[in-house]
Amino acid sequence: MKKLLSIALSLFMLVSLLLLSSCLGGNTAETTDSVSTAPRDEPFCILTYDVGLEPYPIEEEKIDYGGYEFKILNSFESNDMCIYLDPDMTGEILDDCCFERNLIAENKFNILISEERKPYDELADYARSIILADEALYDAMYIPINELTPLISENLFHDLLSIDELHIENIWWDQQTIIKNILDDKLFFATSDLHAMAFERSKCMFFNEDMLMEMGLSISYEDVFWGNFTFDLMKRYCSAVSDLNYSIAVPDYAPSLMADAMQAELLTRDDYGRYQFTADSDKNFKSTWNMLKSFFGENADKISRNGEEREVFKEGRSLFLIDELNFARELKNSMDSFGILPLPKYDKNQETYEAPYSSDCLAFCIPRTNDELERTGVIVDYLTYESYAEFMPRYYDVTAPKKSPLREYVIDVLALLRGCRSIEAANAYGWYDGVLTELDMMLENNTELDDVLASHKEKIVSAIEKTYNEYPE
Repeated sequence: MKKLLSIALSLFMLVSLLLLSSCLGGNTAETTDSVSTAPRDEPFCILTYDVGLEPYPIEEEKIDYGGYEFKILNSFESNDMCIYLDPDMTGEILDDCCFERNLIAENKFNILISEERKPYDELADYARSIILADEALYDAMYIPINELTPLISENLFHDLLSIDELHIENIWWDQQTIIKNILDDKLFFATSDLHAMAFERSKCMFFNEDMLMEMGLSISYEDVFWGNFTFDLMKRYCSAVSDLNYSIAVPDYAPSLMADAMQAELLTRDDYGRYQFTADSDKNFKSTWNMLKSFFGENADKISRNGEEREVFKEGRSLFLIDELNFARELKNSMDSFGILPLPKYDKNQETYEAPYSSDCLAFCIPRTNDELERTGVIVDYLTYESYAEFMPRYYDVTAPKKSPLREYVIDVLALLRGCRSIEAANAYGWYDGVLTELDMMLENNTELDDVLASHKEKIVSAIEKTYNEYPE
């Protein structure tokens, strides 16, 4: 049964990617430097809150769980992100939306939803201790992804693909994360619309609309929606604002982040679906990194990369900023008009955008002490659907700049980012062995790409083998 479900899931994802690919490839018009004025019924290749909303796949029925208390382990608030699963009515839009979502589910299933919050840095150790002690305290848990590998190797969680009531193949679950992190036909963690942290920490690009208008320029959102926002186009915009202090402000790890968005992968799957190290023979990987090395080298005086990128952008000293999506709400307090873009693609042939999120994000798991998997699947999947249908539209509305004349297009970009957020398996399972840090600093250290890859290959291969050898059967 599990094997068939996994195959069906993989086929579904393949078809979805092919459909998206054909959609993004449908327009080959020349790029322009004007704001898109296309009618709202243009076939933009995204799913927004008011277009393409999928119905819940299960017929409405009354399920009575007799007042059961459904408990979730979660973290305390982190960096002003919206991560609570059971907030009180506070008058804050997102808190109240979550409260209303829970109330719908509580009435539907006759349950009480509650969450227990622990300090972020204690979650993994605490979860391990209570599961090994066979204490069935929680129905679901949210654990930092980068601390999950040893817990998975101890067989502490249920395989999510084995739970039929979790409709994990549907859009309210993060499909790109799922397909990248299935190992040996099993999946022990996932992210979705139920918990906002993975979305809040998705990487994107901000730009200053007012600055562009003053220079007689603008960003074409139509380019974005037709899949034409590429690295070359981003460089053209940077060159057009050469009179500024900086063209773009970025964090230290920007090169590896942009390489991730351009699908330059250190690893690929073999014919059996297992990951293998291929960066040293992958022409696309080398081409991408050489292009990045050239960009950051030739434009060093126009790239703010000193840890003060947010302030540089807010002060109007750079056109672009690469940052996490949650920064948008802070920006709304200091800037009247800004835009949001995905990170650029390698070229127009790249099938999808990528919105990578950090490996320290919290992910959904079901502890092995939970022996009521059908009930858990029913409740979690319905809560996740309601988050997709009700919470996400409000999140877009709260996040998009109120005064931007192109606000409706920013909302569409948010929907696009939501659909392409993901984390690479190498990040999730801790296989990188510090190689990304060395790649990010390649220019400053005057090292060569081949030398960096060669120095880390053996340890990366060993880490991959260790994970597979210790993966639960």
